[in-house]
Amino acid sequence: MDMIPGLSGTNLIEAAFLAHDQPVFVVSWQTRRILAASEAVYRIFGWRPEELQDQSTEMLHVDEESFQRFGEISETILGSEKDTFHCSYRMRRRDGSTFDSENMVGIIRGEADTPVAVVSVVSEVSEGRSFSLPADHSLSLAWFGGRLRGGIFQRVQRPDGSVAYSFHHGALAELFGIDPEQARRDPDLVLDRLHPDDRERLIHFMDKANQNLSVLDIELSAYSANGERLTLRSISQPRRLDDGSTIWDGLILDITEQRFA
Repeated sequence: MDMIPGLSGTNLIEAAFLAHDQPVFVVSWQTRRILAASEAVYRIFGWRPEELQDQSTEMLHVDEESFQRFGEISETILGSEKDTFHCSYRMRRRDGSTFDSENMVGIIRGEADTPVAVVSVVSEVSEGRSFSLPADHSLSLAWFGGRLRGGIFQRVQRPDGSVAYSFHHGALAELFGIDPEQARRDPDLVLDRLHPDDRERLIHFMDKANQNLSVLDIELSAYSANGERLTLRSISQPRRLDDGSTIWDGLILDITEQRFA
């Protein structure tokens, strides 16, 4: 097992518990072997912390290529005197299933400011644990939950142009007649529910908001699973990750009844 003088994996885990119940790993910088892991890794990855100790983090990646690419990206960013690395990545559970994740990696430096280990906090995107909806908006989640159909969503756009959606709360998937897992695999299933003109308008304004990371508040026409014409209000906030990915935390409301009351 990798031993680093003056570094206690247990103490680092305790310090990293600001992440609450999200999986936390302490990983050797040189070998990428796991020095310690929090209990929460079992809930997300299916591994017990003691089973992961001294194992390569490759077992948490989709394949060897993905493992190597993650190492190259993180080494480039953290090796440039930056102490944190924030990214979106696809990861693998013990049972072989994969999931979209948001990762925050913080570097631990030793003597002569050389990297010795990293603390990595992993959040499963589908759990919606990183939402940061606009606090100054007139619509509260309590009001939304009690009065309107809709849902909270997350949209991940990676540097290669690929897009993934996750629906977290509310009846958004039911409203569109789309299984959440199907929507994650094929984002066009969501966009296809929009009126063609509004689909193009949404893409245009999302690209515009993406440039300056501004809040996007827009009304759209869409169709329910049974063909009913709907008026939707979409409020979303993009945020950029270190790897160039953009995550949109958003809220979609069905305001059809209010518009035609």
